[in-house]
Amino acid sequence: MTNAREKRRLLGLLALIAPLPLPLNDALEWWFLLVYVLAIAYFLQRVERGEERWLSNRSLNVLGLLYVPVLIVEMSRALAIGEVLDPLLHLILFLLVVKLFSLRHEREKWHILVAVFFVFAASMASSSHIGIALFLIVFVSLATYVLARLAHLYVVAGLGLDRQAPSAALSLRRPLAMGVVMVVLVAVPVFAMLPRFGDPFIFGEGTLGAQRIAGFSDEVDLSQTSAIRGNRTVVMRLSFDRGRAPDDLRLKAATYSRYRDKAWHRTGLDDGGRVISRSGRFRLLRREVTPTNGVEVFLQPLGSASLPLPLTATALEGLPFQTIARDGGGAFSLARRPREALRFQVELGDRPIIQAGTSEQALGSALDVEGVTDRIRELAAQVMGDGDEEDRIDRLERYLLENHAYSLELVNRTGTQPLERFLFDEKRGHCELFASSMVIMLRAQGIPARLVGGFLGVEHNTLEGYDVVRQDNAHTWVEAYSDQRGWQAYDPTPPEGRPSASPWSLRLAAAQFYDAVIFRWDRYVLSYGSADQAGIFERVREVLGGLWQALASLLGDDEPALVAPGLEDAAPEVAPASQPTTRSRPVLWLLLLPLLASVLAVVAVVWVRRRQVPVSARRIYRRLRDRLRQAGQPVTDAMAPRSFLRLVTEQAPAAAGAAQTLVNLYLQESFGERTLDAAERRTAHRAFDEITDALRQAKRQRRAPRPV
Repeated sequence: MTNAREKRRLLGLLALIAPLPLPLNDALEWWFLLVYVLAIAYFLQRVERGEERWLSNRSLNVLGLLYVPVLIVEMSRALAIGEVLDPLLHLILFLLVVKLFSLRHEREKWHILVAVFFVFAASMASSSHIGIALFLIVFVSLATYVLARLAHLYVVAGLGLDRQAPSAALSLRRPLAMGVVMVVLVAVPVFAMLPRFGDPFIFGEGTLGAQRIAGFSDEVDLSQTSAIRGNRTVVMRLSFDRGRAPDDLRLKAATYSRYRDKAWHRTGLDDGGRVISRSGRFRLLRREVTPTNGVEVFLQPLGSASLPLPLTATALEGLPFQTIARDGGGAFSLARRPREALRFQVELGDRPIIQAGTSEQALGSALDVEGVTDRIRELAAQVMGDGDEEDRIDRLERYLLENHAYSLELVNRTGTQPLERFLFDEKRGHCELFASSMVIMLRAQGIPARLVGGFLGVEHNTLEGYDVVRQDNAHTWVEAYSDQRGWQAYDPTPPEGRPSASPWSLRLAAAQFYDAVIFRWDRYVLSYGSADQAGIFERVREVLGGLWQALASLLGDDEPALVAPGLEDAAPEVAPASQPTTRSRPVLWLLLLPLLASVLAVVAVVWVRRRQVPVSARRIYRRLRDRLRQAGQPVTDAMAPRSFLRLVTEQAPAAAGAAQTLVNLYLQESFGERTLDAAERRTAHRAFDEITDALRQAKRQRRAPRPV
């Protein structure tokens, strides 16, 4: 394969891999990636066949003119909806394909590499799943190999060598591995120290295949069953200040008051309104309540603006918003749908408090009788009977618990009344049917009620130390109003239909381990921010302060003034003027510590380099040739080995035997097409040491003064 063909092949492979994560992030359409991959595959096939006919400049101009109207249409549509990533990616990938099919000049490969870099940057910037780390390592490895190989081909061509000759061979395994390791080692501290911004610059809709939808939405459709059972995706992580979360913890996320066309719709603001905070702390209750506990929350993007909170929540802080909304049912939502994980703290009271309106308007929306039929009204009157409202509500809840079974088999019952079918025919269904039936039956009897969506129950992950809420913890229940109790929560779904913690199993342990890895990725990569950087600097300062104090005690100086500033609350006392100060000694030692560490590092590197076995006799031979050239000897890269041997022997006769050994091994490896074994390479290394020692001794003898 010629140099030109190999360059095309390397660039084609790099261009093929760069956009692969984009459809998984919803940043690029699958069909467009398929067309792009087919075009690159056809290009690579032509390269393997040795095709020499490629696109001309005239063809490039024609293709550019044909793409202009497509670009105008795409950009117009993108600007209208505020998303320009998609047409830009289309343009860059189109240019990549065109440039590959017209590659002729050496400088054009750099144009392709720049375009590939932009595609790679888009793939990284639009991804937040941990799998993107594997893609990063693969792409960096391939890119390092491609760049090194392109540079090697350039040097081989410049020297006029046959690329198939042994002298033109180049082993890239060790440099490639070392390069990737160095990139990772440098990237980690750079990532930790770079200034943090509030949001990433580019976002796709997804996260490398991760399911983002929550177990609830702005509508609850009763004609279909819930699709979330068995979905183990983590929604929230909770860390309580005292104790663990109760097994029956309820997290309220949304309330639904309007029932239309077999579906529930979100409650409006009504008399709820907005909660505004300039300081970052939101009071959720209309009166100040002393918290009895607190919880730190890590909330994953739900695909909704809903903010799930415990029923006992009294206040929260740490949200990147100045305003949150409270609907008429007492559920809270954010100013927009978050596209990244949120971390905030919630203060908890000692009992549930439902922040719902009790005005005539609020209660009126909870008495909407849409969906109430004559059969449902008659059944509600029969089941609830007479008496106090509290007793009647309890009777209805108990009736549904005892006379209906939980099931997920009712799917897409179009053309029927789902509530009537559930109450009178099937008598089994999912939690949304249980809760909806209770709400409609309460309204039929003049009792205000609404549907509530959120999450029920937690799973404790010992690997993380957090209580985990998953997608299949999503649940619906009922809030009903009575004059004596006010708004209260009721759950008519049988216990077997409510979310519960799974018993321990090997599968559960594996899932929790994976969740722990994902959580640390979210916590220390995606959610890593300026507060974390400040914490790192604070810990570094504490460590340095501890070293300062340790050195001070070692030197016999226990003055409080030796404590690093900011590490003690009290101001250091000033030593009397009559006493000599020893402050300069620890300062001097602290200044000498980095110098001492640097010297030790240099000594370690030199020792390791002297102990390691050289890669080849060819490299040792070149190293010796470079040393002689630096010493002022007339050595060139084109000097024959025999001439080089004579030069070494003339400079240091004592090195004649070692030089002969080294030259023989060099000739065997370079022109005998034989790979030296480890023993022969050690022999070459010893010969190199003998030659350099002999040259050093000869140089000293020449410089020594001669006796008169």
